[in-house]
Amino acid sequence: MELQELRQLIAKYNAGQATPAEQEFIEAWYDSIHGEEPVLDDREWHNKEMQLHQRLQSTTGQALPLRVVKRRGGRYWRAIAAAVLILVAGAGVLYVQQYRQPVQPVAVTAAADLAPGTRRATLITEDGQHISLVNNVSALVPTGKAIQANGLIRYNNDAPASKADAGIMNTISTPRGGTYEIVLTDGTKVWLNAASSLRFPVYFAGNERTVTLDGEAYFEVAPDAAKPFHVITRQQRTDVLGTHFNINAYTDEPVITTTLTQGSVRVMGLQDSCLLQPGSQALLGKGHLSLVKEADTATAMAWQHEQFAFNNADISAIMRQLGRWYDVDVVFDGPLPAERFSGKISRNVKASTALQVLAASGINFKIEGRKIILR
Repeated sequence: MELQELRQLIAKYNAGQATPAEQEFIEAWYDSIHGEEPVLDDREWHNKEMQLHQRLQSTTGQALPLRVVKRRGGRYWRAIAAAVLILVAGAGVLYVQQYRQPVQPVAVTAAADLAPGTRRATLITEDGQHISLVNNVSALVPTGKAIQANGLIRYNNDAPASKADAGIMNTISTPRGGTYEIVLTDGTKVWLNAASSLRFPVYFAGNERTVTLDGEAYFEVAPDAAKPFHVITRQQRTDVLGTHFNINAYTDEPVITTTLTQGSVRVMGLQDSCLLQPGSQALLGKGHLSLVKEADTATAMAWQHEQFAFNNADISAIMRQLGRWYDVDVVFDGPLPAERFSGKISRNVKASTALQVLAASGINFKIEGRKIILR
């Protein structure tokens, strides 16, 4: 939450228009800044805001468990309510609906901490070659006239395609903890998230362009009315002419989520289909396709902006994302916590910093090798 957003939320609070959850959030924030002092005037507010800003800059990944002080008719009374954690890395605020204390630090040594993911992938050619694609390393890919450099593989569409090229199928695959970008011969750009793969023809022959996705990817499809573009995932096909959209089709996610940011696409399930407009989503789960007309596109696209974003997410959904990005296995030692989370975390921080955000809910974490244990 940026400072401007915080100002707007406080304005709602002062106008009596804040929701109960927003009231608890603001009251907890006030108490963290000035304890039981009276409500600040404008000058004091500005000074405290600057102090908060400086505190954020100097407190990287530090949990700030807050208590709530409510003011009613000049009297203060305490109430255990929301827990708030401010994280410098990513300039994000994550908050939960239940307060627990004390907050336990994530158990990890500096040597055992886990670094965030990087740009890396493997290209698997038609003839079975496995070519490592690493950021800032240039290489000529022998099959399909592709050149790879600086975290991008680009297929050459300048040279005339031969009949042999039309039958060549390549696959680009990112590991857990890796992302990569590819430009296909038609000019379509595809960004692959961690633990994802895209199977595609080196040259799009005939009247259609078809690729197969496993995992998550963002597409900017080059317009070509004569050749519709199709993305095949498990139990779903997405048909487009030229548009921008994201597909999350991980096998460990309960639904396939298709989010449209520009243009239009038709999503087809096993039994039904729906047409997406910008800002909408298609959700395919248990064979049923549903349409969300006003979707949270910012959360769906956060990974493209190097962030984790959660909107009322449970701990299982969050840990699936963290597990893929930090290349770790997640073990739940005991029943899952019931809290739900909203907020953002940078994807460029180490695992312990990201986990410390969640520790504000009272969940204990321990990192052992490439395993995160939750208690």
